[in-house]
Amino acid sequence: MAPVIDVHTHMLNREWLRLLERHGRPRYTLKKVAGGLRAIHLDGAPFMTPVPEMFDWEQRIHCSSTRPRRRGWERWT
Repeated sequence: MAPVIDVHTHMLNREWLRLLERHGRPRYTLKKVAGGLRAIHLDGAPFMTPVPEMFDWEQRIHCSSTRPRRRGWERWT
C-alpha cells in the first residue's frame, strides 16, 4: 500500500475567531504565546496558532494553485 501524505491548509476568518472566543469556553480559549500571537487552546493545551496568512484566502489559493500537483484533488481544511 502506498503511503498517504496529508497536504492541507487552514483558512480562517475573523468572525469565526470572534465566535470561538465568545462561545468556545470552557473548552476553547485564546491565550497569548511567544511572538505576540494568540493561540487557540483546547482543554488548556495549545491547539492552533492563527497567523495572519490564514486569513488571506486569496493569497493561500493563489500559492496553492501555482504549485505542481502529482495527481487528484486536494481537500481544503
